[in-house]
Amino acid sequence: GVPMTGLDQRGEEYRLNPLLRDVLAQELRTDDPDAVTALHLRTSEWCEQHGDIEAAIHHARAAGAIERAGELVGEALPDYLLRRRGAIGELLREFPPDELRREHHLAVARGWDAMCSGAAEGATYWVAVAEGAIADMNGHASDAAHSRLALLRAAAAVGGVAEMARDADQAYRLEPP
Repeated sequence: GVPMTGLDQRGEEYRLNPLLRDVLAQELRTDDPDAVTALHLRTSEWCEQHGDIEAAIHHARAAGAIERAGELVGEALPDYLLRRRGAIGELLREFPPDELRREHHLAVARGWDAMCSGAAEGATYWVAVAEGAIADMNGHASDAAHSRLALLRAAAAVGGVAEMARDADQAYRLEPP
C-alpha cells in the first residue's frame, strides 16, 4: 500500500510519491542530519558511477562536499565545452557566489561559461578568482588544476598574445595524454 510508481518492466526500480518522499526526508533531516549528509554522498557516488554527472554534482553539493562537487564539475567540463555549448551554467546553477569563488574547479568552469557567452571580461575576472583559489591551496593543487587554469588563461588571452602562447604550452605539457 505504499504510494510508489514502477519505473521499469522488471519491477526493480520505483519512485516514491513526492509528497510522502518529502515528509520522510524532513523526518530524517530532523532525526538524523548526519545520515542525510552520508546519504547524499553515497548518492553522489552512485550517480557518478552510473553516468549521471548532474545528479552527482547536486548530491555532493547537498552534502556540503563542495570540493567533491567542484571536482565533478571539473571532470564534466570538457564534455560540456565540446558537446553542450552554453550549458556550463547548468552545472553551476546551485552554487552561490562564495562557493564559486572558493573552489578553483568551479571558478574555472564559471570562466568558461563567461567565455562561451562572449563575456571576455568576465572570463578574465574568473581567471583571477581561480588563481586565488589555487594559491590558497598552498602548493597542493594538482597538475590538472594548473592545466585547466592555463587553458582558460590562454582562451581568454589574459596578458596578451605572448602570454597566451605560454599558457597554451603549459596546459599542453600538464594535461595527460
